[in-house]
Amino acid sequence: MKNPPMTSRTKRDIRDKMQASFPAFFGSMNYPLPAAEGMQESFGEATASMISKQQAEVFLAYWCKRPEYLAALTNRARRFDLQGEPCGLISAQEREDAVEELAMLLATRWLSKKHRVRKLASKRM
Repeated sequence: MKNPPMTSRTKRDIRDKMQASFPAFFGSMNYPLPAAEGMQESFGEATASMISKQQAEVFLAYWCKRPEYLAALTNRARRFDLQGEPCGLISAQEREDAVEELAMLLATRWLSKKHRVRKLASKRM
């Protein structure tokens, strides 16, 4: 079953908790670190006393689907754990997948924005 959407406020609150608890990993919104393989399990265990398992899953998915995170996968060679320690390498295939996902995400956002602008312009005419 798909997780229900998390409100922006809830994401912000959880992000603030994560930045306070794991500043080395979640410290930068603009320059995030690529997550270690299996991060979802270790993240769920590390945050069990702070947030629910479902919130942990939804938040980590949100964090890792952001354009800044996908860009980090394309520019960095290493992955990092919650303490900010290097713990693996990003494969060429993972890098290529991130480039494709980032391109699709940005194209979708651009088309959506373009559609909204056209709709607004047609209402004004």
